[in-house]
Amino acid sequence: MRKFLLAAATLVAAPVSAQQATAPAQNGVTSGAGSITTAPVATSADVASIVAREFPSYDRDRDGSLNQNEFGEWMVKLKTIADPNVRADAPSTKTWLNAAFAQADSDKSRSLTLGELTGFLSPA
Repeated sequence: MRKFLLAAATLVAAPVSAQQATAPAQNGVTSGAGSITTAPVATSADVASIVAREFPSYDRDRDGSLNQNEFGEWMVKLKTIADPNVRADAPSTKTWLNAAFAQADSDKSRSLTLGELTGFLSPA
């Protein structure tokens, strides 16, 4: 589950990383028939940056934490990036969200802090 969410977070960050990592062609010359780029693996610092940037937009009640609905909205959005056929109301999605929330809520407070979510999504 973490790997999936980490991959989704990487997809969100990939366009920025790819732009930074691509060197401009010199004198209009390109090498080979084309180039294949792969999304870089997100580091813990990358994940922390993405979570810190996006967290406030999902914290609808502005209480500094995400409840299960706020978390679910964000995770469904990330999951949809990888699979556009994901439906938020599907039983399998609801089961997945419940399991993800329970795993991320390390203090069992029924809400997720920025730190809990960052820890949950960061590579092990």
